[in-house]
Amino acid sequence: MNCSCSYCDFLNMKNILFYLGLSVALFSCQQTKEFSDGEVKVLRIKNAVDAKLWDFTTDFKLIPLEYKGDESIVSTIKKLRFENGKFYILDTSPMGNASLKVFDGQGKFISSIRQVNSKSLITSEIKDFYLDDQGLLFVLDTENNVIQLGDAFEYVKHISYNTYIENIFFSDGKVLLFSNDQAINFQPDSLMYNYVVLEEGSTNSKFQKFEIEEFTSRTISSLFGGIQPAAEGFLITEFLNDTIYSLDNKLEPEFYIDFGALSYNPSDFPKAKVQAFSPILMDNYSWGISNPIRFDNNFHFSYFEKNVPISVIYSEEKSTLFKFNPIDVLRDENVGPMPKYYDGEFFYAFASEAGFGNLEGIENYSENSTMKMIYDHITRNSNPVIMKFKLEF
Repeated sequence: MNCSCSYCDFLNMKNILFYLGLSVALFSCQQTKEFSDGEVKVLRIKNAVDAKLWDFTTDFKLIPLEYKGDESIVSTIKKLRFENGKFYILDTSPMGNASLKVFDGQGKFISSIRQVNSKSLITSEIKDFYLDDQGLLFVLDTENNVIQLGDAFEYVKHISYNTYIENIFFSDGKVLLFSNDQAINFQPDSLMYNYVVLEEGSTNSKFQKFEIEEFTSRTISSLFGGIQPAAEGFLITEFLNDTIYSLDNKLEPEFYIDFGALSYNPSDFPKAKVQAFSPILMDNYSWGISNPIRFDNNFHFSYFEKNVPISVIYSEEKSTLFKFNPIDVLRDENVGPMPKYYDGEFFYAFASEAGFGNLEGIENYSENSTMKMIYDHITRNSNPVIMKFKLEF
């Protein structure tokens, strides 16, 4: 199929439109935020209304992922996409090795790949992936190559970058290459590239600063969904930050999340290098904003309230903030899943064996309850369960 869209020029190695976020150093901490009316929407958690997500869930479907030998085992889902009638899952093993696994729309295992075999690449272990608006598959490897693969995972072509790349994302005809607080050869401060033209290996680019100032962390990879596609560009947040940004022609704050008394202040721990799930966070603060998703006239994000995962949806039409605490309702037989990804029509979430560690009495649940069906599949089959659904407010 021929396509005249500008993004398809990627395949010709010319006129590539993408954004590149790079990071070397920790940025300055801005403790006080002054936003003018209408500039940034402030969402105050103390004003949130407690609710059950299941009450807003429709068209709910469980999709168990088939176990078909070691190649099909999904340990930790780092990225989930549904395209071409298939689930594409970036999985990380307990040893830290990443692989791309593909299942059909019913959860039947199709194939898996961990390394790209090509004479053009000496070593190429997969690190991340994206699918473009034509459904073409691209993977990022550990050597900072972006590689196009065919339907059978065969090598097509690649572009090599002389910069460290941690994650790769696609949205609205743009590719975001994000460096996660690391770099090689003393890369400059975070840059957002607008246009890069590759002509026989030469690179010409225009760029502007891409910095996040509120807090000092650029860490997103430890949590699912720190960067999400949006109708235009991307939505970005980080696990120690309190601001959700939109990134299109430039990076702009869109939502400020006011955690009140549970707000984390890095100046209280000047000598500590705070990581996700550290005791400092889990004992005292709200943290870990992730999964920013716009849908209809609503906005979703999730975070941890100390050690409890929370899902929040802001209804612009109702001017109401809804707060969903799954721990409070785990004894309900039907529990609405926390959204992880939105494809413009359906939400997707997933559940694995780890999520049932402290749940007692589930064997007495109704056989038709969502919790019991998920639990039964996981205990029999090892692999996670995908949940596909809609939300109506």
